[in-house]
Amino acid sequence: MEDKPSTRSGFLSRLPFDSSILQNAPVRRFYLAMLIVAIGFGLTLSLFVVYFAEVRHFPEIVAGALLSWQAVLTLLTTPLMGTLIDRHGPSRMLVVALPASAAAYALFAFTATIPEAIAVVCLIAPAQTAMWSSFNVLLARIVHEDVRQEAFGLSFMILNLGIAMGSLVGPSFVDIHHLRTFQFVYVGNGLFMLLGAAIFATLWSHGQSVASAVDNGSTVHAGWREVIQDRKLLRFLVCAALLLICGYGSIEAGIPLYVTQVLHHPVRTVGILFFFNTMTIIIAQIFVLGKIQGKSRSLLLGAVGLFWGASWFCATASVLFSAVGATAALCAGQIVFALGETIWSPVGPALVNDLATEELRGRYNSVSTLVFGLGGMVGPIIATLFIQAHLGVLWSITVGAGAIAGGAFATTLRKSLTAKQDGLDGKDGKFLKELLPPPQVLD
Repeated sequence: MEDKPSTRSGFLSRLPFDSSILQNAPVRRFYLAMLIVAIGFGLTLSLFVVYFAEVRHFPEIVAGALLSWQAVLTLLTTPLMGTLIDRHGPSRMLVVALPASAAAYALFAFTATIPEAIAVVCLIAPAQTAMWSSFNVLLARIVHEDVRQEAFGLSFMILNLGIAMGSLVGPSFVDIHHLRTFQFVYVGNGLFMLLGAAIFATLWSHGQSVASAVDNGSTVHAGWREVIQDRKLLRFLVCAALLLICGYGSIEAGIPLYVTQVLHHPVRTVGILFFFNTMTIIIAQIFVLGKIQGKSRSLLLGAVGLFWGASWFCATASVLFSAVGATAALCAGQIVFALGETIWSPVGPALVNDLATEELRGRYNSVSTLVFGLGGMVGPIIATLFIQAHLGVLWSITVGAGAIAGGAFATTLRKSLTAKQDGLDGKDGKFLKELLPPPQVLD
């Protein structure tokens, strides 16, 4: 495929987005499966706390604690899942993890007691840990290392396209006075995941295990020692933990509670906010990829903290306005948060995978998933404690300041990374021309 001359700069100058982006068949199937899984995920993404607190009538602290318990289980199962991905490959893990996740979401529809909810969370936590880590490892395998940042960004854009589609249906369809409406969307989530699993199964040959000495017998633990002794990774994980606690971890439980209990808006407002968030990602991601190419990843992570901090201050300002003005301020906050996400989504995973060796890629990505779990554990606890104590405004200020602090710490990574790891090596040639599976050594 010949490169066409272009007067545009950055990523867009090399990307004939209309059709050529899908020339690589494995990447095409990966993105299609991701879209389908995301549609199901979007059906229920913003409904967890509302479902259990308002429909199942669990105490609000219990609803938040369930999310935190899921995060605790994620932390506990992450080392095992990382090892299993390296031993057996991401394809084998996905054909187990996706059906298990589908079953768990379907079971949520019929969960009526707290013990039942705990049991379902015990199923979904390890399945989700394996699923998200395997996604990242598989995508890193089927694209060339020089274009991982762009590939992860496009994956995130497609993920959010699916979430946006699901979020249009889920929160609009449900009614807190009719249990069956929530049951429909949770079962629907499971069905979409099963369909995605069938498509991911077609990528079986691209996600096999990589032969490595670290996985032979007693040397398995040596692989984890290498991971936890990677100082660059540890520094990244510290800043990522603070960013994610004050980012995704606070949004999932905090925004629905803030909207319904602090501002006293209807549940459908939550759907509107998530729609603005995901649509911003869908529209902005391609343009952001072009702007961040060749820029310092550590400084870009600092910018993520600024965007996310500003988004929480928009939420804080919403209490000063009437219903329409408050909704506008919240929407503005979600747009700003989404812009930060379009930077985080390509930069974070690409940095982790550039730090990883091929035989330890599953472990590195699972540790990254662990930090998401930490955010998911701490964020909901902070949100529910503050909002139950009628300190919703103080909560939004606190997490805003925390996000900015996490971004500031991220900028200190720059002195420890190589130019390539920091994204400063630069690269020439067409993205689509390079979007080819690298050679693999299979068992």
